[in-house]
Amino acid sequence: MKLREITSILAERADRQFDIPFHKELEKMVHYWRALVIHRALDKRSHDRKNFLQSISVDIVEATDECEGLNCDVSKSSVVIPIPVRANGILFDYVGAEDRSNAFGHLTSAMSHVNDYNRYTKKNHRYMYRNGYIFVTNAKNLDKIVVEGIFEDPTDLSRFKCDGSVCYDENSQYPMTGDITQAVITSILTNELGITGQDEKEINVQS
Repeated sequence: MKLREITSILAERADRQFDIPFHKELEKMVHYWRALVIHRALDKRSHDRKNFLQSISVDIVEATDECEGLNCDVSKSSVVIPIPVRANGILFDYVGAEDRSNAFGHLTSAMSHVNDYNRYTKKNHRYMYRNGYIFVTNAKNLDKIVVEGIFEDPTDLSRFKCDGSVCYDENSQYPMTGDITQAVITSILTNELGITGQDEKEINVQS
């Protein structure tokens, strides 16, 4: 389903289908409840992550002026990365080369000093997520990276390219399976709009 189709179902149940500002508020609710429901679902079935993954291509730029705590051969994403859903102890499912030939290891600030002295790995690409940006070590030969994960607000991907096209627009399918969509709609009706007693068959949705 598209996002506008989901908000239309909700707005109709609230008898506010022609209230445009209300639709915008509903979009925020859908993003919030999607992230929460997915997080809870993945705690039980971590192998379902593949159903919600999205990938973006990101330009990286030199960032030696911001390399406190890092080896100063460092670059960073040119823009803020959309916030990931943190589930199963995973931040991003993949950060690495565009052709997916090289997945970068995750580097925490506490590990960065140790990494400089590890003769086996110090020249490998490593990444760290800090203040919304991805920092990459030993990145002088890189112009772009691919970042894959489950993002809290899928519409944030409208700022990025995927295979030469915009990653997300208003005609894109909103990345939820049918059962998650059903759970999100029911949660918003009950917890946000105070609408109970809906006939489940009437609001049954398909992915």
